[in-house]
Order: sequence, then C-alpha cells, then structure tokens
Amino acid sequence: MKQAEYLIIGAGIVGCSAAYFLAKDNKKVMIVDRTYPCNEASGVNAGGLELLQQPPRSLPLHKLSAELWDQFQNKEGIDVGYHRTGGLFCILREEDLHLLDEQEERFALNGLPVERLTKEQVHEKVPYICENVIAANFSPMSGYSNPLKAGVNILMAAKKLGAEFMDHQVITKIEPAEDGKGYLAYSDNEAFRADKVLITCGIRSPKLLDPLGVHIELEEKHNMITVTEKAPHFIDYTITTPTLTMKQTAEGSS
Repeated sequence: MKQAEYLIIGAGIVGCSAAYFLAKDNKKVMIVDRTYPCNEASGVNAGGLELLQQPPRSLPLHKLSAELWDQFQNKEGIDVGYHRTGGLFCILREEDLHLLDEQEERFALNGLPVERLTKEQVHEKVPYICENVIAANFSPMSGYSNPLKAGVNILMAAKKLGAEFMDHQVITKIEPAEDGKGYLAYSDNEAFRADKVLITCGIRSPKLLDPLGVHIELEEKHNMITVTEKAPHFIDYTITTPTLTMKQTAEGSS
C-alpha cells in the first residue's frame, strides 16, 4: 500500500499545480493519473488566458490564475510558456457595445485595469485587424501559456521537490479509513492511503465524488481549435470577439 499525506487523483494542470505547491510546503504527495500527465483537456487546449470575456462569478479566479501563471514562469523558474501580452476584446456590431460596459464594471469591482479603445486606437495596436472592428477593451493582464509543456514541467518540478507520480492508475473507489484517520483509495493493481485526497479529474470527478456524498454539476463542451503554420511575428496581443479568440504564439503559429 502506498502512503502519503496527500493523494491527488488526476495529473492535469490543477493536479500538477497542487502537487507542486504541496511538495514545496514539504508535504508528502502522491499524484496518480489514469493515463499520462496532461494527456487530455489540460494538454490539448488553446492555452488562452484572456480575462475580458470571463463571467462575473469566475473572474476573481481568473485573476488569481493570471497571478499564478506569472509566478510559475517568472518567480518559480518553471517554463510554462507563459506570456502576458495583454489582450483585446473586439466588438464588430453596435448592439454588442454593452459588453464592453459590462466588462469595465466587472474589472472595476475586481481591481483590474482595463482601457476602452476606439476604432482608430485598435488599428494602432493591431494594424492588420479588419475594418469591421468598431471598438474594443484592452486588458494588460491577458496572455497565453503553452499547454504542451506547462503541466508536465510543473509536475517535473514537483517531483524534484519529492512528490511521487504513478501513471495508469484508474482509481475506482475511495472510502474513509476504518480508524477514521484519512482515506483509502483503490486502483486495479494498487492501494493508497492518505490523510487527504484531492480529486482533480476534470469531467470524471463526479464518478469519485458522488459515492462520497459530494455532487457537482459538470457539462462537457468541445471547442474547435485551428492552428496555422508558423509565420513571421505580426500580432502582439491576444484577440477576442464574442465568437472567437486568437493569438500568435512565440513559435509563430496562430
């Protein structure tokens, strides 16, 4: 039986980040995954870290997220491919201008900087943008990371601090320990005991949480990502509209 203070189930970006900070705090950490680290949603997303389109309830978490990405890249020395470029939320129709007003209200409530741009100011920042853009908001805190290496590099840093990782561990059951101290978790070929369990399996989390009396509503959604070939640098910022987001990565693709 494997023993740890913390058992983290799911080695996506949340699980790997939790493992890093716990290991940094000298906790004994075991993290497991059903396949490989960041092999699903955490590794195949667009990497965008735009703030302007985030809804009111989650904006404080996105603010904290931006601070954590900056901490990983620039203070912890972990290459997560993070670039705080600043980002524009562009409006193409007059009937959507109210979205900019609502963004400014949300940002003010959360102490976040935002700047309203006229059509002319947008073209000064992004000369290649289409003539249909009539106004935009600009957030200096928006940016992007590289999902192909972010979570994996965080996990590698956690392992250097003493965290253990096991792949191909499909956890099928979690139960309180008989002595009332901690929990037991089981895969097909291993058993784990931990003082605390963090379930960070994304869309699969309810399968483990429901038997413990904890229910959360999750809805699976699939977005389309289009990646271009590499090109000379031409966009300095992330670009968002009510229907799409885009950016040019440090490698040159968009």
